[in-house]
Amino acid sequence: MSRVHKLRTVATMLMPVSLLAFAVSVSMATAVGADTTSPCAYIGYAFVDDQAVPAGTGIRVLEDSMVLEDTTTGLEELGDNQFYLPSVIAEVGTEVNFEIWFDGEDGWLPADETAIHEESGRRVEVDLHAWSGTPVTPSATPTTAPTAAPTASPTNDATPTPTLGGGGLGGGAVAGIVIGSLIALGLVMWVMIRRRKKSKI
Repeated sequence: MSRVHKLRTVATMLMPVSLLAFAVSVSMATAVGADTTSPCAYIGYAFVDDQAVPAGTGIRVLEDSMVLEDTTTGLEELGDNQFYLPSVIAEVGTEVNFEIWFDGEDGWLPADETAIHEESGRRVEVDLHAWSGTPVTPSATPTTAPTAAPTASPTNDATPTPTLGGGGLGGGAVAGIVIGSLIALGLVMWVMIRRRKKSKI
């Protein structure tokens, strides 16, 4: 057998071995990459516009825009606005974000909070707060009707005019009587003087 023929034979035998080694290395690399992902649980309470959401409100966790898991609030023994995502699978150290379903806008509202995905078996507690475009109406506070300020009764500041006691005559009547008396007295004296002059003649 020539040397060239021997080399060809060895190469033919080594080819399957090299292909098998490559396949094993690729599968191992894939397995190593898979080991970096793990299921992690998330639990907390959800609020929209600072108001607790009702039971049955949708909650979902995302990595960027990809939905990883979703649930609703108030399941089993949870509070009405409490959610629990028991097995969210993502790469350890990944930052995940959350969204809350809001019936008022028929859509998902992004929550302010994010979380870092942890190792398998860990549970991350995070309360979620989202905001709608609907203005919040504050609770009405009771108002009391304004009471009118008491009106002071009018007071008469004028100095009362003194009157003569016992229904007597006023000052004008007294003056009229005096003047009339003087006139009458003058007429009497004038008549008497004229009579005296006539008697002397």
